Amino acid sequence: MEYFFPDGDILQIEEKTWMMYFGGAANQYGYAIGVLLITPDDSYIPLAFKLRFKVSNSEAEYEACITGLEVVLKLEEKRLDIIGDSNLVVFQANGDWRFTHLLRENNRYADVLATLSSMVDIPLGVRIRPIIIEQKYTLAYETIVAIDKASDKNPWCYDTLNFLEMEAYPPRATVKDKRGIRCLAVQFIICGDMLYKRSHLRMHKLCVEEENSKRLVEAIHRGDAEPT
Repeated sequence: MEYFFPDGDILQIEEKTWMMYFGGAANQYGYAIGVLLITPDDSYIPLAFKLRFKVSNSEAEYEACITGLEVVLKLEEKRLDIIGDSNLVVFQANGDWRFTHLLRENNRYADVLATLSSMVDIPLGVRIRPIIIEQKYTLAYETIVAIDKASDKNPWCYDTLNFLEMEAYPPRATVKDKRGIRCLAVQFIICGDMLYKRSHLRMHKLCVEEENSKRLVEAIHRGDAEPT
């Protein structure tokens, strides 16, 4: 059965446009390309490829552009804006898509993908999970489980100490709470049954409870505190 629409051009739905950013990297560590596809609904699809052959910077940019186009063709998308920071590629490219030149500082996403891929050497057979980039608005120690002083008599460092010793979480910890505890725990170390805050200068800081901290501060002010 066939349908006939006398005003078919009026019913034609305009196809939405995808965007493609591309970038290449050729440095002392290796060669790689990065592509960022953005769908019409603002979904980001990052792609990175390690090149196992030598290329120049310009050739890397060409490889990135061509590889991105191959991906888009496989997706059968027809409307695409192509954006890159290579004058040579953008100005020499011809076709049905629109090419736009972008300053390198505004093409950081694709360039970072390419640079990262060029600097790492992943063994064959190793599966790499997607990189998840989250936004943080508070310090790590502020994301751990809040201790209710009225019902919880444990010291402030109890959750961190408990995780380092037994990899255990508080009973009602959420997924976010557990992630916060893990992020916080890497900043501490246990030495001689005592908890220390790691230091870049290798002079770790002893962690004490609230009452002991007040006593130590008073002792320091009196000048009779002994090093621990």
